Amino acid sequence: MSDPARLCGNCGLQVDAEAKVCGRCGQPLGLRWVLRGLRRGLLIGLIIPGCLAGFVGLRVFLEKGLSVNQTVDELEAAVTGAERACAARGCPPEIIQAKALYEKARKQTVAGKFQEAAKSIKSARELLARGGQRSTAAAKPVSASTAAVSDMVEIPAGEFMMGSFDVGSDHHPLHPVSLRAYSIGAREVTVEEYRRYCREVQLAFPDQPAGSTSRHPAALVTWPEAKAFCEHLGRRLPTEAEWEKAARCGLAGKILVGTDREGLGRLAWHGGNSGGKTHAVGTKAPSPCSLYDLFGNTAEWVSDWYAPDYYKTSPAQDPAGPEQGDDKVIRGGAFNSPVESLSASGRDKAAPESGRADIGFRCAKGS
Repeated sequence: MSDPARLCGNCGLQVDAEAKVCGRCGQPLGLRWVLRGLRRGLLIGLIIPGCLAGFVGLRVFLEKGLSVNQTVDELEAAVTGAERACAARGCPPEIIQAKALYEKARKQTVAGKFQEAAKSIKSARELLARGGQRSTAAAKPVSASTAAVSDMVEIPAGEFMMGSFDVGSDHHPLHPVSLRAYSIGAREVTVEEYRRYCREVQLAFPDQPAGSTSRHPAALVTWPEAKAFCEHLGRRLPTEAEWEKAARCGLAGKILVGTDREGLGRLAWHGGNSGGKTHAVGTKAPSPCSLYDLFGNTAEWVSDWYAPDYYKTSPAQDPAGPEQGDDKVIRGGAFNSPVESLSASGRDKAAPESGRADIGFRCAKGS
């Protein structure tokens, strides 16, 4: 019987006692063959877990990137809002530093340096909080007119396309309209501004929806009351055409419509994300024209009387709506509107004396 010590452990060939390699299969003999098998097994055992770990790591990296990108977008809106809020009196250094950190975080995110970007974002948020406190402490008491007029956005004169191709709708046909230059409020009039006005003119302040704070849009205000507020400030309600031009913001073929759910989610509080209530003004990102809450939050009174077929006969220059009617036009949709109904061209109506929880307003100037 062959000596087991003289057999190749791989193919079973009897080999010379002094041989180190099998003459048939070329495998190492004795302990070397065993060690080689162990090395192969160890290598396979390391490769498979390594691949799994790499896949998990890549997924975590991508998820981290998406999260940081979203946070950077939110920081951009916060910095923009803080700059606009303090522009009239000069921004404290914390706001300026926060903007620089935001720009740094944006670059770090593009470069894939997500941990560094997260640190920049955290520091920027802390600076915004301190800067906001300093701005509030330094601000002097102001009248309703100063508060509501200090934040206006200029819309240049020119032509735009108003309405839509939706045959049979009250915003058909699509037609060219020319407007003179005007300004429109960057935000909806707030509870704080309207309450201050009511005190100045000794008018009863309407109870606001549950949960409203001083920074929420003023609701339950009738059309005549909204008109009187704007006129008290030397302003007026915007026309329907002015509202739509501001909403389109010069984007001829790329208007904001309800099919863009992600885009509207960044800009608007609507029936799909509002939780059934209004939110503080300016907490969503601004439009390309630096206007907040044009869509959603509260629908907005405009100056025009409503007529379903007005677009068929409206003048091409500075249209101001029919001379009379039963209802006033409201624009923009509200916190309880389906996202599909929010668009730059969409129209709605309400009785002028109906103060509703889903209707607010903003003021305009010019023309």
